[in-house]
Amino acid sequence: MSRLVRWFAELGRTDVGRAIRDAVLAAELPAAVTQAVEQAYGELTDCLGTIDPEVAVRSSATAEDLPEATYAGQLESFLNRPGDRTNE
Repeated sequence: MSRLVRWFAELGRTDVGRAIRDAVLAAELPAAVTQAVEQAYGELTDCLGTIDPEVAVRSSATAEDLPEATYAGQLESFLNRPGDRTNE
């Protein structure tokens, strides 16, 4: 049994979800992801001709945006986020 599976087995159902969320929130985004978001945000800023436009930041995963349906933002949505907080 893997260390992760043993760890989950030791926790209760609620605690597992909390532990996973805490681990994700504590992790740093890879530099390449941060740079890609910053570049895209800069391009949006240039295109709109504004400084620090507010954007929507939504959860997404593979298969959330299918031709038949979309579930983007189903888990988390943050609206009107200024650019300096899009990576939070």
